[in-house]
Amino acid sequence: MNKKKLETRPYFYVFIALSLFFAVFFSQSIYAQTHVEHTLSAKPGLNASPSASPSAAPSAVNAESAASPIPASPAAKSGYPVCVGDKELFRLYSSIGPYTAQMRAEIASEKLTEVFNDPASELNFFSYEHKQYTSVINYKTETIFTITSEDSKAVGLPVEEYSRNCYRVIQLYFADYRKSRDREMEKKGIVYALVAIFLSAGMLVLIRIIFGFAADNLHKIGIKFRGIKIGETVLLPGEQIASYLLFITAFARWISVIAVFYTCLTYIFGLFSQTRSLGLQLGDLAVKYLSDLLSGFIGYLPNLVIIIFAVLLLKAAIDFSNFIFSEIEQGKIKIKGFYPEWVEPTAKIVNFLLIALAVSIIFPYLPGYNSKAFQGVSIFLGVLFSLGSSGIVANIIAGFSLIYTRAFTVGDRVKIGDATGDIIDRTLLVTKIRTPKNVQISIPNSTVINSHVINYSEYAREKKLILHTTVTIGYDAPWQQVHKLLIDAATATKNVLLEPKPFVLQTSLNDYHVSYEINVYIDQTSLIPIIYSELHSQIQDKFNEGGVEILSPGYANLRDGNKTTIPENYLSDGYQAPGFKITGGENPYRNR
Repeated sequence: MNKKKLETRPYFYVFIALSLFFAVFFSQSIYAQTHVEHTLSAKPGLNASPSASPSAAPSAVNAESAASPIPASPAAKSGYPVCVGDKELFRLYSSIGPYTAQMRAEIASEKLTEVFNDPASELNFFSYEHKQYTSVINYKTETIFTITSEDSKAVGLPVEEYSRNCYRVIQLYFADYRKSRDREMEKKGIVYALVAIFLSAGMLVLIRIIFGFAADNLHKIGIKFRGIKIGETVLLPGEQIASYLLFITAFARWISVIAVFYTCLTYIFGLFSQTRSLGLQLGDLAVKYLSDLLSGFIGYLPNLVIIIFAVLLLKAAIDFSNFIFSEIEQGKIKIKGFYPEWVEPTAKIVNFLLIALAVSIIFPYLPGYNSKAFQGVSIFLGVLFSLGSSGIVANIIAGFSLIYTRAFTVGDRVKIGDATGDIIDRTLLVTKIRTPKNVQISIPNSTVINSHVINYSEYAREKKLILHTTVTIGYDAPWQQVHKLLIDAATATKNVLLEPKPFVLQTSLNDYHVSYEINVYIDQTSLIPIIYSELHSQIQDKFNEGGVEILSPGYANLRDGNKTTIPENYLSDGYQAPGFKITGGENPYRNR
């Protein structure tokens, strides 16, 4: 068997090309971003880096740019800082219920750090909401922290203004934090991307080795394995099973290769800010489909257990049914009125009913059973079967009728309509016979059931079959001699039984001859044409030897002066044909 092996070299070419592409693209991107930031920082009025130091008090001029929420006062040093990394943003001073100011500051720091470090977080998801005595800073629908009136009194600002300043500090520092983090990640990203590429290449080589080893062993197993057999019937040859397993192995190999490529690209895209959104989308898409697949499989497990249980129960029932019918066929179990030839069709009927029952149980638990597409296909197949299978169903029912009426069995000599021959096969759809001229005829069972069937073999197996033929002999031959000659011809014929003895019937007294019917017993119905032929030959010989002419079906001749119809080898040596006899008589016209 020719196997297509996955080459390793093209993978290295592909990944080297990807490595060069990512290195060039992202190095240029980082250079361009650094150059733009340097240019912007060199221009006056464009450096909007916030100062969150407690000593930087806000004013009417710098409230929008610096946005320091804590004024320079000794009381401002007594709070607990809210930090992201090493950067202090603002402080909290009061307790809320069981939460002290320190606990509140730590919780707010943890939540802000988590949001800042999340690659999927965005600035426009932050919001703040002012109420009568408090203000709330939110990210999406989650509350990050709450600012109370005691917090604002500690810095000498109203609650609304203090919370707005804190919100502005978060906004400004978020942008700087993400830029600095992105610059650090992108500097390391190229190295990580190269490492990921070469690790993926190693995984692909490992996949090739594992699946190549599996394919080689499956090929060897297929050659040695003889296949799945039931008795002497080979259901699946070993080579066929091996080809199926090789196909599954090849499919699994390509799925593994695609998974490695997908994972590598998702990881590399997530390393750089320019492609991070694409990487997140790819990752979310993979997680979504895998989670849906896993949840669907877990949700389907109860139905799968029912299906497996039904299949196992069906197998046990079929095995038990086959065992019972096997015992009946061997004669160990006897049922009055149940004939041996009924065992096989009855076993098939019982197995079919068991399978139909199992299918009716399993059907509602199949995936997509309640979908409209599944129901539409089921209805279409049902209508198609009902419209197109009327003839098939009629033949199947007729086939069972022929089996249980015991009209014939395989090997019987029968006459169905105008066809005469031996039964060579009997199925639920057609009956096949072979004529004495070795012509095979297939007759639909519905035609057979509607025709008259003559079975020559059924009675021959029990009380022997009678063959008969008729000859006509003239009245001048004594009937006793004719009887003897017919009996002698019958006993001299091969395959004619001597017991019971042949017998003769005089069936009619005709105008010119008598009809004699010779009846003989046989037990080999397949030889009927040969027996008839030899019987007719023996009748001719015996009658010629006895000097009796056969006038069948009729014979007209002027006997005066004509030669006899008996062949010369049966006549005496001095036989001569008689001459014509002419007698004198009075001329009726003489006296006129």
